[in-house]
Amino acid sequence: MKKIVIGKDTHGENTYRVCLESKKKRFNELLSYCNQFVLMDDINAFSESPKDYFLNAFDERYKNEFPPIVTLDKRLELSNIDIQKIGRLESEFYAIKIENFDPVKLSAPEPDFNIYARDKEAVKRYENTKALCDLLNELRNEFQVYPANVIQGVSGAIGFSFHENKFDVNIGFINQIKNRNY
Repeated sequence: MKKIVIGKDTHGENTYRVCLESKKKRFNELLSYCNQFVLMDDINAFSESPKDYFLNAFDERYKNEFPPIVTLDKRLELSNIDIQKIGRLESEFYAIKIENFDPVKLSAPEPDFNIYARDKEAVKRYENTKALCDLLNELRNEFQVYPANVIQGVSGAIGFSFHENKFDVNIGFINQIKNRNY
């Protein structure tokens, strides 16, 4: 069966975009804080385990500038490095789930937010209700059509978009989703 697009998950798309921007912001904040003390050369390795990568880079960079008796924790403290802040920023970065995030380009491949008809019956329901919506939208140019009454009359098979000011197909009806909003 050929996939028929019956709608778009705009809420999912907006949520994804906000999460992607948040992940970029968290990563940049973490990277800039760590770069204040040691330059993070390998961004990919840094993004895999920022705190560990930073600690190793810091230890390599400054181990000869302190006496051997001074521990890594003490060197961090003497350098005014807040390791808890790095841990917190790392946790915030990992808490945002974006698949295949590329830390170098600060991007990720965008998922498909289209909603497809599930079966042949859904395709037929979509075509019929789309035709009804098109007719109702044409009728609205001729005389007053009350959306609430029409939607109630067809048991919620169509909806009215106040944003676009037109009748549109109810995706829940097309895919036979039981808990749908009218």
